[in-house]
Amino acid sequence: MTTGVETTTGPLGQGLGNSVGMAMAERWYESHFNKPDAPLFDYRVYALCGDGDMMEGISHEAASLAGHLQLSNLIWIYDSNRITIEGHTDLAYSDDVESRFRGYNWHTLHVDDANDAAALEAAIVEAKNVKDRPTLIVVHSIIGWGAPHKQGHGGSKRRAARRGRSCACKEGLWLAGRQVLLLARRCARACRRRTGRDARLGPLCGTSRRTGGDAYVRRVRAHLGPEEVRLHTGTYLRRREAADRASAEQAYEAVMFA
Repeated sequence: MTTGVETTTGPLGQGLGNSVGMAMAERWYESHFNKPDAPLFDYRVYALCGDGDMMEGISHEAASLAGHLQLSNLIWIYDSNRITIEGHTDLAYSDDVESRFRGYNWHTLHVDDANDAAALEAAIVEAKNVKDRPTLIVVHSIIGWGAPHKQGHGGSKRRAARRGRSCACKEGLWLAGRQVLLLARRCARACRRRTGRDARLGPLCGTSRRTGGDAYVRRVRAHLGPEEVRLHTGTYLRRREAADRASAEQAYEAVMFA
C-alpha cells in the first residue's frame, strides 16, 4: 500500500465516512495520550473525493458529524470535474456544495484550476491553519485533460486515451519519474518522523494505567491475539449470551482497558 494512504474504497462516499472516523480517532488519541510538554499525536487526515462521492448520502451524514465535532484535523479535497459515468452531473446533481458545507460548519476554499499546484498548496496551508472546523477544498478540473478527443467527456471514465492521441508523452514520463523521487524523499521523512515519535514516548511512560506512553504501547502498538482477547472478554461472555451493542461495547472495553 502507498505510504501515507490508510484506505482506498470502492463504494462511492465510503472513504469520506472512513476519514471522519480516522479524524475522531486522532482526537481520542490526543486526549488520552498527549501531555502539554510531549504531544505524541498531532496528525491530520486528508480525503480525496469526487462528484460521485458528494452525490451519495453518506457524505452528507459524515460531513455533518465532522462539522458538529469541529474536526479541524480533517481536510477533504474535492475534485469537481462535473462528470459521471453516465454523462454530465447536470443529469442528476446541481447542489451548491460549498454552501452546503458551510451549513455543516465547515471552512470552504476553492481552486479554479487543478493544474495550478501553487494555488492548491496555498489552499492546503490555509486549511491547516483553521483550528475550529474541518475544511473542504473544491478543486475544479477537466477530466481527461491533455487528451484532445477525450477531455471533458464522460467516456474518459470508461476508456483510456489511445497512446497516439495522448500528448506530451516524454514530458509526462519525466514528471512521473520526478514524482517517484519526491515520494521516496517523503517516505524517508516519514521514517524520521516515526523515529522522533518513538523518542517522545519516554516522558509519557510510567504515568498512568489508562493514559500516557505505557497505555499507548500496550493498547495501540501491541496487537492482542485471539487467546488474549478470549482471556480478557471471557468473564463477561460466560456471564451472558448476547449479540447487541451493549455487549460489544463491554467486550471492547475489556480488551482496551485490560
